[in-house]
Amino acid sequence: MNFLNTSCILSFLFLFCLNSFGQIIQKTGSIYTEMSGIISSMPGSSGDNYSDPNSTQLTTWENTLNELLLNNYQAASDSANTIGYNLIEFTDNTFTPNRIYYALESQGSHYWGSYVYYPDFCRSVVVQSPHPKRDANTGNQGIHVFKETESFFYMLSGTHRCNSSSFTSCTGTTSACSGSSEPYRISDLAHTTTSVFQKTTEVLFNYNSDIHFVQLHGFAKLSTDPYVILSNGTQVTPSPDYLSLFKDKLFEADNTLTFKIAHIDLTWTRLRGFFNTQGRFINSSVNACNNNATNSQGRFFHVEQERTKLRDNSTGWDKVAYAVNNTFACSSAPIDLLNFTCELHDNHVKIKWQTLSEINNEYFTIERSNDGIYWQVLERLEGAGNSTALLEYSITDKNPFQGISYYRLKQTDFDGSFSYSEAISIYIKNNNSIEIFPNPTRNIINIIGDASELENISIFNTLGQDIRSQITFNQKSLSKLVIDLSHLQSGIYYLKTESFVRKVYKK
Repeated sequence: MNFLNTSCILSFLFLFCLNSFGQIIQKTGSIYTEMSGIISSMPGSSGDNYSDPNSTQLTTWENTLNELLLNNYQAASDSANTIGYNLIEFTDNTFTPNRIYYALESQGSHYWGSYVYYPDFCRSVVVQSPHPKRDANTGNQGIHVFKETESFFYMLSGTHRCNSSSFTSCTGTTSACSGSSEPYRISDLAHTTTSVFQKTTEVLFNYNSDIHFVQLHGFAKLSTDPYVILSNGTQVTPSPDYLSLFKDKLFEADNTLTFKIAHIDLTWTRLRGFFNTQGRFINSSVNACNNNATNSQGRFFHVEQERTKLRDNSTGWDKVAYAVNNTFACSSAPIDLLNFTCELHDNHVKIKWQTLSEINNEYFTIERSNDGIYWQVLERLEGAGNSTALLEYSITDKNPFQGISYYRLKQTDFDGSFSYSEAISIYIKNNNSIEIFPNPTRNIINIIGDASELENISIFNTLGQDIRSQITFNQKSLSKLVIDLSHLQSGIYYLKTESFVRKVYKK
């Protein structure tokens, strides 16, 4: 082989290596679709695809994350490539303006999970989905909540929790994989300390003391179970108690939910997550593999969900996103919002707010909703740009919804980035003998009226067929009914008594 050929080959190999190792891959589309595709194709409960990383690989992974969090993306990509991972610069063009995410995805040789970082995050929240296959929809729910809350980080495991036949040495047992009690599998990333999932939790926990971890799980509801079981990983009540606030916000989103909270309902023992190794670490266990934590800063949320209410589809996922948004303030908000209130005056609603300071604030948008989930723009007001003075704003909703009206404030910067306030609500009684809200609805409607009106209420479809037998009627009091329409198809239905007929719109 002559020198020219040798030089050409060496040049080719150099360029090949340059393009194969360390290159940041560019992708455009929906980050939800990207992660959903990964979930669909990940190995199931058999196959022994998963294997633990060794100590050298875990050290490399830690270095990768540290470079990523410093926004040293090329260095992060170089490091990731050495252990079979790609760094993806993902432009999500489903948002205006576009959002840039950085995703660590396996090249196919490992099943340690996928991880997404949002450098322009609004909330210091890490959303975790350790069981996306076994706990149905919690993976798709996780990425949905992550993007809707503009959270800091998303963590997704790489296989079904039962994929490996090897057992972890960590304490605790489960019947999830075999039907009988046995130790956890090493592929069950919520119960092992030798995983990339655990290492990522450790790095992110130490990165910032304000970060909270919301870990999503699902369970089959027994007749004695509530719809939601919440735990901070201990029976210790932290201060501040964000988990209790999170419960309250979930209830605002769906007042049919029932709850148990491990640090409040002290006799409750089911599905509390005390053996969860991420929770143990976050709660300062002396040995996250073998010892329950005895202290809590309240930074770990273990969220167990019955399927139909919160994790079945985007309707439920939005409820969880609502709770996260209204539990944790947006840390990047360019305004210091002193207050945001609404008052009723002669069937008009006056919405007022004050700011202590504004930075690059182009305008406010006031949005309203009759269910706290779907919003419409009410009015836009120009912001002050940059100001350190106390400023007051107000608008009037002259045609508010009857029943409950929700309002929220959207603030938009000159560069197009935006953030939301917490939602506030007001109840407006009309002059009719009966109140129905929310209407339209996706699931639940509340009916308030005279007891005689509600005693023999019927519901009909557009064909005139009485479908009362298909509906759950919950009599809260003599003058209040709560009706569950979740099992009906979308469309128009009619509520009827002796003196009225009302349309109900099911989304």
